Amino acid sequence: MDKVFSFKTFGAILEILIIIFGYLLLGYTKLNPLDISVVLIGAFIVFLNKDKCFRFVSENRVYFILSTFFLLSVLLSLPFSYSKFEVLKNFIQYAAYLYLIPFLFIVDFDFKRYLRISFLLLGILLVLYSIPFFCSPKPVRLQILNVHPNSTGFIFSLIAILNIFQPTLFVFYAFVVSLTFSRASLLSLFISSTMLGILKRDWKVGILSIVPLIFMISMPTLAKFYKKSPICSYTETSKISKNLKVKPTDINIVRIYDMDRFKLWEASWKIFLKKPLFGVGSGNFNYALRDMCYKGELGEDVCQFSLKFEDSHNIFLASLMETGVIGFISFLTFFIYLFLTLLRNRKYHHFSILILLIGLSFLHPTVFFIRFIGVLSWFVLLEGVLNHRKFRVPKR
Repeated sequence: MDKVFSFKTFGAILEILIIIFGYLLLGYTKLNPLDISVVLIGAFIVFLNKDKCFRFVSENRVYFILSTFFLLSVLLSLPFSYSKFEVLKNFIQYAAYLYLIPFLFIVDFDFKRYLRISFLLLGILLVLYSIPFFCSPKPVRLQILNVHPNSTGFIFSLIAILNIFQPTLFVFYAFVVSLTFSRASLLSLFISSTMLGILKRDWKVGILSIVPLIFMISMPTLAKFYKKSPICSYTETSKISKNLKVKPTDINIVRIYDMDRFKLWEASWKIFLKKPLFGVGSGNFNYALRDMCYKGELGEDVCQFSLKFEDSHNIFLASLMETGVIGFISFLTFFIYLFLTLLRNRKYHHFSILILLIGLSFLHPTVFFIRFIGVLSWFVLLEGVLNHRKFRVPKR
C-alpha cells in the first residue's frame, strides 16, 4: 500500500489542495476550506501519531501553555459579549490554528516547497490577469475571484519574505503585491525585509528591501503610463477591460496611510473603557460599536465611518477591547515569547516574518488568526518557534 500510494504523496496532494482552496477564499470572515483542511489534517495526524503528538506537546509545553491561557481569555469574554456566537466561532478557529497547525511538523510535509511552487504559478497568472486592469477606463486594484486586494497583497508579501535570498523571486513577488496597491503590505514588506538584512548583516538584502517602497511610489505613475500606451490597443485588452466588473480606486495619489484609521482606533478605545476587565467579547467590535452609536456615546463622524467595519484594524487594540486587560496580558505574553524564542535561537528569517505579520495586523484585520492568511502565517511562523525535529517512538 505504502509503495503504491505513499503517505508523503497523500500529504503532498492535501497540501496543494489546501493552498488552492484556501487561496480562493482568502479574506472571508467565515470558516473557509483552508481552515477546514488544516483541522482535518491536524486531527488525522493526531489520530495516527498519538505518542509522537504527546512527546511533541511535552517538548513545547511553554507554547501550548501560553496558547491555552490566550484561549481561556477569549472564553472569559463570553459572558460579557454582545454576540456569544462570534466568541465561540473565534475560539474554535483560534484553537484550530494554535493547537492543530503545530502537529503538521511531526510528519514529513515539505509545505514551504509547495507554497513556493503554487504561488509562483499563481503569481504569473495574476501578472497576466492584471493587464486588462491597467487598460481599464478607470483606475482599479487587482482583484481576482472576489478576493479583497489586500488579502492578495498580504499573502504574496509572506511569500516574498520566504524568497528574499532569491532576488529575482523577491522582486517578482513584490511586484505582484504592488499590483494590489496594498500600502500596508508594501510598507510591512519593506520593514520586515530591512529588519532581516540588519539581523543577518547582509547589505544586499538591505538594498533589496527598498524594492517594495519603489513599487509603492512608482506604481500609480506606471499605471497611468501603461493606460496611455499603445499596448492596450495592440493586445485588445482595452476591449476586454470594458466588460470587467471592477471597483475603481484612487491610485493617483500616493498616501502613507488613511488618517481615518484613527476614527476606528478612537472607537475601539472608548469601547474598551466600557468593559475594561474582560472586554466586550472576541469578534464583537461592530456589535459594541452599534450599541454605543445608538446610545449616542460616540461622535457622529466616528460612527459614520466605523460602522461599516467588522473590527478595529489593529491587532493590539482589538485584543485589548475584545478580551479586556486580562486577555491583552495573555496575548502580549504570548507574542513576547515568540519574539524572544526567535531571537534567542537566531532564527532571523522567521523573526522578519513575525515583524511582517505584526505590521500588517497593526493596520488591517488580524492576519494571525481569523482573517486573511492566518493558517499559512502560523504554519510558516511556528516552524521557527517550535522544536519540530522528527520523533522516533520506541518499539514495545
